[in-house]
Order: sequence, then structure tokens, then C-alpha cells
Amino acid sequence: MWSTPGEPDPGDPVVEVLAGAEAPVADRPRLLAVAAADVAKLYNSLSEADKEAFREAAKAGAAAQRKKVNDDENAGIAQLRSDGMTVVTNVDGNAFRTAMTPVWADFATKYGAENIRRIQEFQVDAVPPADISS
Repeated sequence: MWSTPGEPDPGDPVVEVLAGAEAPVADRPRLLAVAAADVAKLYNSLSEADKEAFREAAKAGAAAQRKKVNDDENAGIAQLRSDGMTVVTNVDGNAFRTAMTPVWADFATKYGAENIRRIQEFQVDAVPPADISS
């Protein structure tokens, strides 16, 4: 991605798009695979305003993706119910967590106790869960 270490290649279509150049849609990359170090270099080279724009775009993208997943889940549950399936949505969370204890212990051995703790403590504050109560 870089023409010289630490310098963006001005002809790179990704750099041009990020810099605001208007590239034809057909010329824009469909998939961007770059090293994390290159992404960090590019991000760190941005102005604070551009960094904030990326952060806000990421938040908007995450919210849109969550909404899509929730909508798909609700539509799927509605379809299952209309096909005659009983869908249980009122789950006993404590009983489920108790039943998962040996699984979490196995995962902690495989993936690291700190990683599992972080997963278990993760909470999404800004995105409501899917409405599956009806």
C-alpha cells in the first residue's frame, strides 16, 4: 500500500478515496486487505476531524448492522411462528449461565481466561437488543 515506508502512495485508489478524490465506482476496491500496521499508519496520519469522521461512520455502521441483524432475527422468528413453530423467548438467564459454566471453563483453557472474562463482561450500551418478545 505504501510507496515508501510510512508514506501513502498518492495513486492508491484507497488513499485517493480517503483523501476525498472521486474515483469511478468501478475503480474502487471491493475488498481491502492490508496489514494492521498500514491501517494504523494511515489512521494516525489523518487530521483529528477526519479521525472523528471515521469514528462516527464506524458507530453509524455498527448501529445499521445491528438493526439489520435485529430485523432479520425478528422476521425469522415471525416466519417460524407463522409456520406453526413454538419459539421460546423467555429464557431463564440464570439457569442458562449455570449450564454454561463447564463450557466457559473449557473455553478459558482454549482461548485464555482473560479473553473469556472480557467476552462475558462485554455490554453494548448504545444498541438495543432485538425485540423477540412478541
